Parts: sequence; structure tokens; C-alpha cells
Amino acid sequence: MYTFLLASLPPLTPGMTPPLTLRQLDDAVDAALIPADDRAALNSFDGNFSPSDDGKNLPRVYREYLEFEIFLRMRIARKRADRNGVALELPPTELFDAETALRVDQAASMPPVEREKSLDALRWRKIGEIAEFHDFDFDALCVYRLKLMLLIAHSRRDTARGRAEFASLLDEKAAMA
Repeated sequence: MYTFLLASLPPLTPGMTPPLTLRQLDDAVDAALIPADDRAALNSFDGNFSPSDDGKNLPRVYREYLEFEIFLRMRIARKRADRNGVALELPPTELFDAETALRVDQAASMPPVEREKSLDALRWRKIGEIAEFHDFDFDALCVYRLKLMLLIAHSRRDTARGRAEFASLLDEKAAMA
């Protein structure tokens, strides 16, 4: 059941324009007659969370990604606090990834857009690690959704698109004056 659905979805690669929306993915999942429990589990993580969220009720893929995202954000918070001379006490974490810690340190000195691209590359790498050994099962579908969510978030931060939208708003404002 997952094999046909996953094979029919467009491939996702880092930095590409998202080929579909989350709603379109949901429609494809509905059309594939995926069981209601699996559909609910697939949609149980929207990328937003609070640091107190333990993710116990999430599918394994989402829990692993959530643990990574919390570690990543804690490293970013630590770096910002250090840079601003602020004392910051962070909760302990069981997860430690030396490469992620190093890449966050390197990203801290980059311009904002490049920093976000670098952090998204870390996220994409982690999703790829989670995806290992899952080609056509429920976990692979969760991985696909995570990748699509990342592409959508990245496309919202597109500098050229942001400038075009800003110019459009300025033109509208000028036309009203």
C-alpha cells in the first residue's frame, strides 16, 4: 500500500521548489486508502513544538527528528547567548552530535540567509539518516512529509521571492497615495 503511494510521489531534493503542498500530499495519502490510524499518525507532527514536548505519542521518525531539532535549537540558543554575554542554563539532553555542534558554531558567523541554508542542510542530513533502511513503509512516508515540510519552510525564506513581494507591496502603497 505504501509502495505505490511513495513511488507515485515526486522526488524531493534539497533546495528545490516544493513540488506539492502538504494538502496535496494529504490528498494523495487519502486517495491511496491509507488506514485512518496511519493518516492520523502521519499528520500528528506539524513541525511546531515546545521544548517541553516529549513526543511520546509521535511515530518513531518524528520522535527522532524532534530530538534532533531540540538539540539543534539548544545549540543555536547557546551560541546566541554566548555571543550576547547572557547566562543561559539549558536542560540536559541525551543526544549529542559533534558534527551538528560544529556546524552550528560555523553557521553562527554566516549572514542570516546563508546561516538558515546551512541549518536546513543539517536538518536534511538528519532526515536522511532517519530514512536509512526505510524505502516503502510508513516511516518512509513520514520521512517524505518531513522533507516536504522542510522544503516548504525553506521556500518561505527565499530572498528573491521576499524582495519581489516587498516591491509589490511598495508599488501597491505608492498607487494608493
